[in-house]
Amino acid sequence: MPLFALLIPPFVVGCGLSSLYSEVGTLLKQLPEDKSQDLWNQYRLIKIQPLMAPSLQKERDDAAQKLTKIQKAAEQLSKTHK
Repeated sequence: MPLFALLIPPFVVGCGLSSLYSEVGTLLKQLPEDKSQDLWNQYRLIKIQPLMAPSLQKERDDAAQKLTKIQKAAEQLSKTHK
């Protein structure tokens, strides 16, 4: 199943969030540490394991939004530092 299918509203499923978290982490690793520290700090604040509980849908959706913002910022940073 494509990643985008797991992130389409109205909700984010656990495996979609986990995939996004991993993808963003991989992207951050490719950036210079001195330029990406703020993004790393935001990323580390997201505690992924507790968000897998079915009862935490809103929190999972919020985390997906935060990860998407971090991902976009990292992609922009990547373009400016190549």
